[in-house]
Amino acid sequence: MSKEKIIIFLQLGNQITEDYIRLSVTLSNRGIKLVPMKFDDIMALPKYKRLVIMAMINDFSSFDQFKKLQKRYFEFAVLNKKTRLIHISCFSPIKYLLKEIKTKNYLFLKLPIDFDILGKEVHEFYETKARDFSYWPTELEIYNGI
Repeated sequence: MSKEKIIIFLQLGNQITEDYIRLSVTLSNRGIKLVPMKFDDIMALPKYKRLVIMAMINDFSSFDQFKKLQKRYFEFAVLNKKTRLIHISCFSPIKYLLKEIKTKNYLFLKLPIDFDILGKEVHEFYETKARDFSYWPTELEIYNGI
């Protein structure tokens, strides 16, 4: 049995966005599940697991929230190879992570972008650089609070 292809979608607001829904459909057509999670829920996952996290930043509100998390989590997690980050934004890429593109830990896609092209780019990144990072907790891990 093959491992499920899962990407965690960083939910920066209280509501699921239309962009998430469109992207989820696009990726599901390519065999990848997009799971929305708030940052605190991501932090509750086992620390030894390696994650693929996608963040879509398309307004100032999400930009401000992401900037706070960038300093609190992504800076450490991406540079220490605990997380592969797919960063989709209408703002600039994270400068200190640009070198991580070569080491497979960071993908930056500039908005606006066609969702079919975005789906293709994310799928290619996942298959070539993040496949070994796919993780979703098992029922036993959830039950034991691991």
